[in-house]
Amino acid sequence: APPPLESARLHLMVAYTINTLFYMYLKTQGIPSANHPVLAELERIKGYIRKVRAASQEAEASQRQASLNASAAKRFIVH
Repeated sequence: APPPLESARLHLMVAYTINTLFYMYLKTQGIPSANHPVLAELERIKGYIRKVRAASQEAEASQRQASLNASAAKRFIVH
């Protein structure tokens, strides 16, 4: 199973894609979409995508910091 952040990103991309396709369907059928609930849903999904992106960047930064600290610790031990 993929890590939770990757799983969340995958689910969000699927949800965004489906809602975008539905929005495009509305446009092709000539249905007014300016005030359609699908737009609010797309904005909601975008908000979650931003949250997952921020969380993954935070996780990467903490992982980088941990690896930097490990290399610093090795230098202290060697010298």
